[in-house]
Amino acid sequence: KATEPTLAVDRLAVAGAGFDLQKRLLTVPEISLTGGKVNLTRRADGSLDIQDWFVPAASEAGPPKNGARQVEARPGESATSKTEALVPWTVNLAKFNLDQIGIHVVDQTFAQPLALEVGNIGVQFKADASFGVGQPQAKLDNGSMRLDKISLASAGKPVFDLAGIALEGIQARDILSRR
Repeated sequence: KATEPTLAVDRLAVAGAGFDLQKRLLTVPEISLTGGKVNLTRRADGSLDIQDWFVPAASEAGPPKNGARQVEARPGESATSKTEALVPWTVNLAKFNLDQIGIHVVDQTFAQPLALEVGNIGVQFKADASFGVGQPQAKLDNGSMRLDKISLASAGKPVFDLAGIALEGIQARDILSRR
């Protein structure tokens, strides 16, 4: 829907976040997104309209692989004696809650464009992640997802309607592993 924004959120709340630089720890008791809509278009060439938001990376050079940060040595000390201990960054999110978010997606790669409408998405989970040393790790627990008022249309004609679907007890481990 060209006149609607790509992303609209009624309410974003982050409750009681804490940050410990020395421990390299970010703790977030709750992130909540309530109300809003996502409007996406997959163009005929297969690209998504939101790809226009991002500038391509200038180079593929990334951060150091081992996560250690080098600190300038004082006179008389070797630089290697000041390499920080290999402590990963850790993020603990006790609760993520997304509710009352609608989605409208148009796929123009078909001869007759398809339109998917989801009236309400509800998602909840707990997540933990660590990165910066070795392989990044992430896990998701206590997850649930609910999709309500799902419809698919082609050329403006209904193809499929579903009142809703729900999943409970979602867990995921090694989300970031590269195999």
